[in-house]
Parts: sequence; C-alpha cells; structure tokens
Amino acid sequence: MTPGELSRIEDTLRRAYGDVLESVRRDDSSPELTPGFQPGRPGRGFGRPGSSRRLVPVAAAVAVAVIALVAGLIVPGALRPAAGPAGHLGYVATTGAVIPVDLATGVALPPMTFPAQGGTTAAAMAPGGRAIYVATYRGYLIRVSTVTGKAGRPIRIAGHPTQIVVSPDGSTAYVLEPALGVGVVNLVTNTASFIKMPSAWSLAITPDGMTLYVLNTVPCCTGATVTPIDTATLKLLPPVHTPADLASSYIAVAPDGRTAYVIGEEAHGYKVVNSGIQWPKGYFITTVLTRISTATNSALTPVQLGRGELAGPISFSPDGRVAYIGGAPVTAVNLGTGTVSWTARSPVSGYAPLVSPDGRTVYAVGASAAGPATSVYRIRAATGKLRGPVIPEVHGSSFPTVPWNNGDTPADLSSDGTTLYAQVNGNAPQSSTLEAVDTATGQVDWVLHLRDGGDLLLGPS
Repeated sequence: MTPGELSRIEDTLRRAYGDVLESVRRDDSSPELTPGFQPGRPGRGFGRPGSSRRLVPVAAAVAVAVIALVAGLIVPGALRPAAGPAGHLGYVATTGAVIPVDLATGVALPPMTFPAQGGTTAAAMAPGGRAIYVATYRGYLIRVSTVTGKAGRPIRIAGHPTQIVVSPDGSTAYVLEPALGVGVVNLVTNTASFIKMPSAWSLAITPDGMTLYVLNTVPCCTGATVTPIDTATLKLLPPVHTPADLASSYIAVAPDGRTAYVIGEEAHGYKVVNSGIQWPKGYFITTVLTRISTATNSALTPVQLGRGELAGPISFSPDGRVAYIGGAPVTAVNLGTGTVSWTARSPVSGYAPLVSPDGRTVYAVGASAAGPATSVYRIRAATGKLRGPVIPEVHGSSFPTVPWNNGDTPADLSSDGTTLYAQVNGNAPQSSTLEAVDTATGQVDWVLHLRDGGDLLLGPS
C-alpha cells in the first residue's frame, strides 16, 4: 500500500473517530435526549433514561473499538493524538479561527476555522471542554467543536457582544451586548432570544445555573444596580442597588454560590446643582465592594477598599474564603468577615490576579511604570508582600488590552501551578506571542508567535 493510500485511510479514520466521539459525548449527555429538560436548571426534569438512550453510546463505543482495531492493523499509530494528552491543550480564539496549542511544546496545531463575521470579540469554553463558543463583532455566536474541529452554523444575536457566559450544564449561552442587553442562546436548538436591558455591563451566573446576574451601569451619581434573572423563566427579578454611584466594572459569584460581589466606585464630596454634577475641591473617590446574598438578592454591608484607581476583576482563593481584586493596587478581602486583609503596595495594575492551586501565591499581571512594561508579580497570599523577583515578559511590548467588564485576563496558570501562560502584544502591529513561563524560576519555556491577538482558553485538566 502506498504512502498516499495510507494517508487517505488515516484521514478517513481520524474523521470517523472524531465524529464518533462527538456522537458518544453528545448522545450520552445532551439535554435534548432527556424529556422535560429546562435550560438553565441542571438536573431538573431529567427522567429515567430509556433503553434507546443506553444503546446509542454502546453502539458508538463499539464503533470506536472497531475503528481503533482497524487503524492499529492498517496504519499503526494513526489514532494517536496529534499533540500531548488531554489537558495539555490551550486554545487561542482569534479572527476566523480557534488555534489549538500543545502547551507542553508550544506548537500550534491546525486551526479550526469559522466565518470571521467581523472579527472575534469574546470566547468561552463549554463545561467539559467539548466546544468553544465565539462571539463576533457583527453579533453572531459560533460553536466550534474541539472534538471534530468543525464550526457550527453562526447564530445571530445582535449588536457587538463583549462577554459570553455558558450555563454550568452547557445548555445555554448568555451573550452580553452592552448597548442592548443580554442574548439568550439555547445551545440545544441553536435559537436565540433577547432580553432588552440598556446599560448592561457585566454578567455572572451562580454555580447551579439558576440565576444570572447582570450589572447595569448608570449615569453619575444615582447608584449602579444589579438585576437578577431567573434562568428557567427569564424573568427579571427586582434590581439590587449598590453604593457604587460613579461607575461599576465587574461582578462575580463566589465558588459556593452564596454571594455575588460587585466592584465599583463611590464618589465623595460632589454636589448636585440644577440637575448637574459639580466636583468642588476636596472631592475624592473610593473603591467599594458590594456583597449580594444570592438567597435573598439583597445587598449586604459593603466593603470599602480605600482610595485608588477603579479595581479590576475578582479572583477567589481555592477554598473560597478570600477574594483577590485586581487594579491599582491589588487587594485581598476576607469574605467571611467582609474586611480587607491586605493591600499590595507594589507597582501592579491592570488585570485579574491569578491564584496558585495551593493558594499560597497570587500572580498579578499588568503594566507598571516602575518595572518592565510586561511583568508578572508574585505576591504572598498570606501577607500581600512581593514574593521573589518579578517575572518579566521580554518577548513583547505589553499585555493586550482586555475589557474589565468581561473578566478576561491575558494570562492563565496550568492546573498544577508550575507554568504561567501569558499572551503579549508584539512590537509589530497585529502581532502577539503566547509564552510559557516557569513560575518557580521565571524562565521562559517556549514562545509561540501569533498573527494577531485573541482570547486564551485552557482545556480541561
């Protein structure tokens, strides 16, 4: 048999293998196979599986075994993964493509392409990592299967989306369009509806998927509001008012699902004159953290974070007891007592902090006037003091600008915390690099040059 014939057989087997795997995973867990399914309500309405539902994955599994056997006999090694094992893949969602990256070697795999539709504005990974959802500048949501590498039909949302939140059960995507509201996409039927809510700015969902929180910005100085949405009925519940009367940037739900947290600015010393705002000498602005009980959807006593620039997104410690708030400066808040534990007086600003899996180290990523333009600062989680030297990013000029309202950061940690993956803008226009940095030594393990920027997503580990 010629090499060309072997290659064609290998390609055929690869496609069949991918399609069967996708079928197995879809048929075994997809909500459309369970009568009474309600989007956004995981576990509700799931009846006892019928015999036909059990037979589908069994037949598919037999098909996988047959394909593997044939592949092993005809083309040894044909079905070996192209990259490292599962959990060693990262994905860069860029204009018109999702690029898989072997995180062990920094090698880019063949891109998974889709219609550009004006460029990528946001991306999110489905629970379990079976798909990546990409929002485009022209208002479309596109599903890209990480199993088959194929893109689904673009789903029209509207406007210019900036954030995607996928429900924990993978049945629904909520797409933020700040000028219009929230697009609700049924990922089973690939249909979309829209909740009109002008001034929507940021989204967060509870771990059980039952409530979506929408942070709404308001004109100064009337107080920002948070609107809870019942995901089963898409009914808007009474809004929750916050003391952040100047601006609010981000909302997050704690890992235990009991509390939502809102970062905002509170103005002091201003005057309202003839329906206008005056800022006399001596006015000042503080950053405030509003706590909202998800059980009652009521605001708890806010936490004053002190003066300073508007804080960025929130990261939580592995045990969920501490919140680390990015910005200038980085702040740690004890969520049990509602008090500030420390404020890191270091030249760090910009992005969401990254917390190591053991909870001992906080990595603050951002630009600094007192250090390298692209740096990663290691901070002791217990004390807020700098831990070890600054890790510089030497291959680019700056970290890419990411909107704080979607909570993205241009970096992420490996599941074991030994490697930090950072995306850095290059010196040339429309260029960037993805870099792997050893968190213990600060050594750059590999650098991958990309044509342009994009959202970095790490596969499940």
